[in-house]
Amino acid sequence: MVASSRSLGMVMTVSTHSRSSSRPRSAWSCRFFPSNLKGFVTTAIVSAPIDFATSATAEGKVRVARNKGVAIPPDCLVDAEGNPSTDPNDLYTDPPGSLLPFGGAVSGHKGGALWLMVDLLAGAFTGGGCSRPAEGAPRFTSNMLSIVIAPEVYTGASELAAEIRRYLAFVKSSRPRTEGGAVMLPGEPEQRARTGRLARGIPIDATTWDQIMAAGEGLGLVRADLEAMV
Repeated sequence: MVASSRSLGMVMTVSTHSRSSSRPRSAWSCRFFPSNLKGFVTTAIVSAPIDFATSATAEGKVRVARNKGVAIPPDCLVDAEGNPSTDPNDLYTDPPGSLLPFGGAVSGHKGGALWLMVDLLAGAFTGGGCSRPAEGAPRFTSNMLSIVIAPEVYTGASELAAEIRRYLAFVKSSRPRTEGGAVMLPGEPEQRARTGRLARGIPIDATTWDQIMAAGEGLGLVRADLEAMV
């Protein structure tokens, strides 16, 4: 996202507005849109990215589970009546169910507080608007507030890189929870997945594949031609 030899720090808050799909843990009805908190520190030598949804699981993962016909983990979703559910279909009923903030039954209020902050920063501060009741035809908007930090104001680039390296190495030196496992930093599981999929391809379930083909056919493309390209 940044092409520069300079050292930068950045915090980004992103809210995506299509329909409210999430609720505060203690509330009955949806009041939040999907939102993400992103951040990274980067130098010419080392980078430490963070990117996560403020819900217990991202809606995209719920949709993948739905297409595969498998359950989602507990404490991520409630149905339209507010009952705990592991059935991904409950998010897409009419009226729909809701995602819960991350943190589980014990500390979901913390995830909800972060969710609220992200929606306020990305929505109110940018003028794009926070979560609200649906009005008229469905629409999709995405707001982002970026806070960029120039670390040279506080420390030198070499000192920053050295401290980042030291700290990340310290974190990874922790004993893994499982024998033969690894302590991974944010972004490393995705990097591993990307490497594997570049080598072996991207697994796509039959339902998702049919949806992709249908989208192409809706644009006037021929399914046989699309499948021949893969």
